[in-house]
Amino acid sequence: METLDHLHQSKVQAAAPPPAKCASAKTKKRRSNPTWLKRKHELQALREQVTAMETHVLFLQMKICSSNGATMNESLARTGALVEKKRRRDAQEENERLRTNLKTYARQAKTLLAAAEERQEVQLIRGTVPATTTLHVEVGMGQRLRLSYPDVLDLLRTRVDARFREVEESFALMKQPMASTDTNVVETVQAGAVDFARIQLLPFRNDEMSSALWSIVEVGDFPDGKDSIVTRLSRDAYAVSSHVTVHLECGGTISVNSARLLKRFDTPNGVVILAESNSDWTADHPGTGSWRHTTYEGGCFSIRDYPVEYGASAGICQTRSMLRLTPVDFTGQSASCAAPQTVNEVVIPSFRELVNSRHQFVENALFDMIRS
Repeated sequence: METLDHLHQSKVQAAAPPPAKCASAKTKKRRSNPTWLKRKHELQALREQVTAMETHVLFLQMKICSSNGATMNESLARTGALVEKKRRRDAQEENERLRTNLKTYARQAKTLLAAAEERQEVQLIRGTVPATTTLHVEVGMGQRLRLSYPDVLDLLRTRVDARFREVEESFALMKQPMASTDTNVVETVQAGAVDFARIQLLPFRNDEMSSALWSIVEVGDFPDGKDSIVTRLSRDAYAVSSHVTVHLECGGTISVNSARLLKRFDTPNGVVILAESNSDWTADHPGTGSWRHTTYEGGCFSIRDYPVEYGASAGICQTRSMLRLTPVDFTGQSASCAAPQTVNEVVIPSFRELVNSRHQFVENALFDMIRS
């Protein structure tokens, strides 16, 4: 029985090979697209995706970094701008404070300088007294005199140069036609100063008048200037030291010792002579007693041809003279009470007399020149 089963099994096994061929054929058919190749392709695709994603991640990271850097730069720029703006505001406030301080200091310095110059000027004016009071004594001794005290000369030169603007202003005041040939004006101004002004027409040409007047200045040839020393400083500037005696109506006399500087300016409009002087007045007046008074004077003498359109004939010149007498110092008996009286009753009339006599002397000299 067992033998039969074994034989039957052998037959079955012998009959089995034909189906095995079909399986083998199917297996070969499936192996034409193996699994490992598919997996390889899938793995390759995954790797490509990973590479693409890594590239995209890197791009996003770079973009984020760039954005953060720009934001940081903008923040730093804004912070720097705020800092600079604050510095600028602080600098402006500091500059304003310094500017205010500078203006304050400038005003204070100007006030102090003016006070110092005024004090120095008074001291220099007083310092001319020893030089001017000994002038007539030295002349009597026949000594050769020169202008003393260079500081005083520098002071007078500074005062003349400071008035340079008056050169053109004087001609502006002469533009109006004159109603008469001679006009005198005496006016008291502030601080006790007195102005003596005269505008007149003379039958001389501008060049003749200016040449004659300057020649008188060069030689110091005034009727009251016998004790005068003239020093030439330049072609257009002279210094004069003089001693003049004025006889008063009350019978007394007054001595005037002066240091003077005259400077000529030749302009297209005409000729201007500016003068500055310091004077010491000494008297033994019957009514006011013995006293000494110090003044300084400023003068401006302008000459121009009078315009024909104003109705005058050719060869007429117009002159304008302005002299200002300013009191500086007074010493003597009862100085506080006597000073105003002395200025009003003695100094001003005496100065007016000197001015009028010199005007008349210049006119006479011009007429003598024409006759000769």
